[in-house]
Amino acid sequence: MCDEPISALDVSIQAQIVNLLEDLQDTEQLTYLFISHDLKIVQHICDRVAVMYLGRIVELAAAKTLYRSPKHPYTQALLSAVPRIDPTTRRDRIILAGDVPSPIDPPTGCAFHPRCPVKDKPERCFTERPQLRVLSNGAQAACHVAE
Repeated sequence: MCDEPISALDVSIQAQIVNLLEDLQDTEQLTYLFISHDLKIVQHICDRVAVMYLGRIVELAAAKTLYRSPKHPYTQALLSAVPRIDPTTRRDRIILAGDVPSPIDPPTGCAFHPRCPVKDKPERCFTERPQLRVLSNGAQAACHVAE
């Protein structure tokens, strides 16, 4: 399922469709693969979230864990851009430098390293592609510096 048809709808109609999907999920014991760029809807509707960069999963976690404590620098940057409902809570926005590399010819090592905001990255970020590994919070991240 893609969010493009939902995102074009009025917010109240969008909410009705999301509620319908949740009701069907509960009554019919359904599992959805929900693909979206709308991180607020993802947070609302999903139990588990996989974040992708250049076609590869860079973080996989329970939604509550991911939104509370993202571990991959790309996930952190994505979530820093989500508008907050409460104007009194501030979040420092992470602005990624550079352009998204070509998925046909990705950089060596970690595909995110050219845009990664982590200072003093280890050498292996440039030479070794990180694999998904389980972190202390139970999430998985494909990052040499996660945690």
